[in-house]
Amino acid sequence: MNNSRKVQRRIDRYLANVGRALDHLELDERREILDGLRAHIREELAQQGSTPSNVDDVRTVLSSMDSPQAYRAETTAGRSPQATQSRTLGRLGFYFFLGGIGLAAMSLLLGALVAEALFRGGLILSGVLAVCALGLGIAGWRDPYGKAATIGTVLALACVLIFLPARQSSTGPNVSEPLVETTQSET
Repeated sequence: MNNSRKVQRRIDRYLANVGRALDHLELDERREILDGLRAHIREELAQQGSTPSNVDDVRTVLSSMDSPQAYRAETTAGRSPQATQSRTLGRLGFYFFLGGIGLAAMSLLLGALVAEALFRGGLILSGVLAVCALGLGIAGWRDPYGKAATIGTVLALACVLIFLPARQSSTGPNVSEPLVETTQSET
């Protein structure tokens, strides 16, 4: 195997391990850290002096760096409990939002195919999930998932308020029978 491939594989393996240790971070933040580490490794290899770098140079540079698990400890130590709580609530709100959307779609399908009661029951449960998603999304607003849950829930509720009356009127007129029958008298 080519020496430069061995060098690159060893570097990639180290960075993949660091990436797994940083899986709790957002993708952009994780990429930024990994790009910085890649640049640091290149700088250290350039200072080693041998061109192209060999496996021993890479082993020396990587042994001088922190272990991948140390990066996890460093990034979680800097997070406040509020940020962690916001992230948890935001993601939970997003999952409630997805559950509400799925339940609403299923109730529409079952309501059309099976019984109107399933449609109404599903919408009631979807409404409960939407309210929960909205509250959790607002509580977890700092997290992108919390923002998505809040905005998505508001948009979904707006669509329901707009389209629900249209569905009710399409099922037929809601005209009640007259209370008094009128008869024509014969003259």
